[in-house]
Amino acid sequence: MICKRSPGRAARGGLGPRALACLGGVLISGLLMSGCASGPGSSSSGAGRGGEIGEVVLFAVPVAVELDDKPGPDGIAVRVYASAVGKARGIPIRSGTLEIQMFDGVLKPGEPISQAPRRSWKFKADQLRSIASTSQLGVGYRFALAWQDTPPAGSHVSVLARYLPPKGAPLQSPPSGISITGH
Repeated sequence: MICKRSPGRAARGGLGPRALACLGGVLISGLLMSGCASGPGSSSSGAGRGGEIGEVVLFAVPVAVELDDKPGPDGIAVRVYASAVGKARGIPIRSGTLEIQMFDGVLKPGEPISQAPRRSWKFKADQLRSIASTSQLGVGYRFALAWQDTPPAGSHVSVLARYLPPKGAPLQSPPSGISITGH
């Protein structure tokens, strides 16, 4: 995420609206709570024995982020954790595929999704190894994803994470909403 301070504001010692919005997004993402996407809406394949993945949790920065030098938001920032059934800490994804999907509008947790994703990003387990990091929540994966030629159609998007195991049913986090400021 790129947070820039306006040179004119720096000279006056204040923060402009863009910097304040960016700072707010950073603070909220640091708390990791407003974008929580776990709970009863998650589907489960029954995995869990032997440390197999049984749940996927997605935390999202609640506002779109600027990823290039052009004005305006052009992407999303999320962190994804996979955990074993009954375990609170994130574990590494060693097989299968992690997919992050972005939908137009606000999707409600637990309700069926009737629209196709506006944008989807897929990462195989071997690609995830290089971006894994450990926090107090365990092993997780941090993404700053540009929507490139598929910008949102409105002022909000919903994102979710799906884990596609080599065998068995996919696991999915409930959707998390993101505001598209400057749209």
